[in-house]
Amino acid sequence: RGFNQSEKIALGFSEVTDIPLNTKVLFRHKAGESQTKKSRYFRYLNVKDVFTIRNKESLMNKKILLIDDVITTGSTIEACVECLKQIKGIEVYAASIAFARN
Repeated sequence: RGFNQSEKIALGFSEVTDIPLNTKVLFRHKAGESQTKKSRYFRYLNVKDVFTIRNKESLMNKKILLIDDVITTGSTIEACVECLKQIKGIEVYAASIAFARN
């Protein structure tokens, strides 16, 4: 697609709320296929174990908001949360601009 829609949404959210945006801690370490034509199960498999955390200490005992452009099955958010749960004291929330009905 050429750009990260979720990051653009998060940037706007950060500017309006003065809540800092950090795009350097959670990242995808494996490229994946497009999710658009996949079933819920295969979407889950496509993103399972593809996220990594840098500098875990920076998120200890923090509340964070994950922002996704569209939540279809929740597989991407779920994979991110699973990865983030290894951080002590973290609270994870999620937001999206849109969701798809299954």
